[in-house]
Amino acid sequence: MRAGLRFEAREAAGGLISGPFQGRLGHVDDFSVALVGPYPPPYGGVSVHIKRLHRRLAALGIPSWVYCQPSPTAGREERIVPSAFKFSWHAWIPEHGWRCDTSIVHFHDGWTWAPAALAMLLRGKKVVMTFHDQQAGTVMWQGASRLERRVSRWLIHHPRVWWVAVSLEVRRQLIEKGVPEARVSVAPAYIPPRADADMSSLPAYVRDFLGAHSPVLTTYAWRLTIDEQGVDVYGFDQCIELVRSLQADFPGIGLAISLPQVADVGYFRDLQARVVASGVEDNVLFVTEPLDDVHLLWQASDVFVRATNTDGDAVAVREALSLGVPVVASDASARPDGAVLFPTRDLEALVRAVRQVLTHRAAHVQALRSISIDDNFPPLLELYRAIA
Repeated sequence: MRAGLRFEAREAAGGLISGPFQGRLGHVDDFSVALVGPYPPPYGGVSVHIKRLHRRLAALGIPSWVYCQPSPTAGREERIVPSAFKFSWHAWIPEHGWRCDTSIVHFHDGWTWAPAALAMLLRGKKVVMTFHDQQAGTVMWQGASRLERRVSRWLIHHPRVWWVAVSLEVRRQLIEKGVPEARVSVAPAYIPPRADADMSSLPAYVRDFLGAHSPVLTTYAWRLTIDEQGVDVYGFDQCIELVRSLQADFPGIGLAISLPQVADVGYFRDLQARVVASGVEDNVLFVTEPLDDVHLLWQASDVFVRATNTDGDAVAVREALSLGVPVVASDASARPDGAVLFPTRDLEALVRAVRQVLTHRAAHVQALRSISIDDNFPPLLELYRAIA
């Protein structure tokens, strides 16, 4: 690490930015980066982050490769290298790691990739480890194997490993695990979408639904998930009840649910049955196909709802706020300034919050004009520059 680099996290109007890796304007970049993690489809916060990071590096002429899960679509894109096997360090090291020739290897979201990081260090690479999950030091740590945790403890003290946390809470957990404070940068995963996308890129049936309903609520999950207690992690069950509760006051209300990966077909059918039983089948649309520009869905809505019972630093929340769309979100994790919060899994509080925002939406939109949602590509770029 260069002398003088230190961590100075600070709160910004739109979230968190990191202090130690900024500046160096006019620097000539002479490094290359391998990004190891999921790539869309499916579209999740981490995969979208990696896609946008890859594109921004490429736009600057910085060589970047993405090593991702098996995907026939990803394999058609430039410098996207999908695995032919299960996407894990066991397969990645012999399949791709031994011939990866970038100067920096950036692993995303997991202690489970520690053995692959160790392999890269043994090859003389510099390693960046990003943690997106709000339970990085608890559930993720417990989910790693004994070998993976042992290697992780060794990585924590290695001078060629740098760490990125998407929130102060994740940073705190990493430090509790022994990561030196000066080596942890904070940068939420939000990188702005491309500016040239327009509504025509949304499927016609989605545009028709948006045009036929007012007000419009939107929500999202990268995949349908039920936790160990049988609770809908993304709160779709509550969102359906939300529409039913608001229908009397807002007869034209619509809810568009973006769900690019169903996964749990049985529960998906239960949700569809719930929609019918609640009498809102004309008011709820499930969008189960991948949308490359899903932010256009948030942009066309009156309120974006995030009813999760656990979360990281949700990219979609920052995305909606950056577009000037009011957000009502659970307090399951830290949220950016501007989001309206309600107690997790409290349906009555959710209904009150959304009703209040819809009733006074103009005031909420006006308030969002003073909120700045930071582009978190520059801190990552300066991290790469600082360690290269």
